[in-house]
Amino acid sequence: MKYFALLLSVITMLITTGEVKAQVASEETRENIVVDGLAYVIFKNAKTAAVIPNYYYDDNKELHLLCDPYAGDIAVPATITVEGVDYTVTELAEDAFWASDVTSLSLPSTIKKLGTNSIVFCTELKKVNIPASVEEISDGVFGICGEITDFTLDEGNSHFIMESDMLMRKVMSH
Repeated sequence: MKYFALLLSVITMLITTGEVKAQVASEETRENIVVDGLAYVIFKNAKTAAVIPNYYYDDNKELHLLCDPYAGDIAVPATITVEGVDYTVTELAEDAFWASDVTSLSLPSTIKKLGTNSIVFCTELKKVNIPASVEEISDGVFGICGEITDFTLDEGNSHFIMESDMLMRKVMSH
């Protein structure tokens, strides 16, 4: 019986610790903002930002525009400054450029992740670069982007390679 009580105490402690960690992670302060025509979510504690779609749907499924639709040549900056604080742009969030009229997309060396469908249905997209810093390319990226004629992967990327005009994940040896 002693062992059962001890085991129950340990399990309760582990569950409580997990709940506290989850609560702390969910308390990351976020804010949607627009800087120079691009919408971002900023993570105030981490001082990072992710490019998001130019719109969002509220709880009532109503559409709200954050800024004009993305179009033309887009150069995502390495950092944005909001209220005197610099935020490093590290990600294209899910659906960031979904069905936009972007013709070229230049990504900074601070980008680590291309989120799910972050560049999809971009039927006008002709030119894009993937910086060496990119570690993750999620599902759907570059889907229905059939007009790309100038695609570059920066040298030094340790996660992806270009082979026969195809972007592939590098096989890591242990």
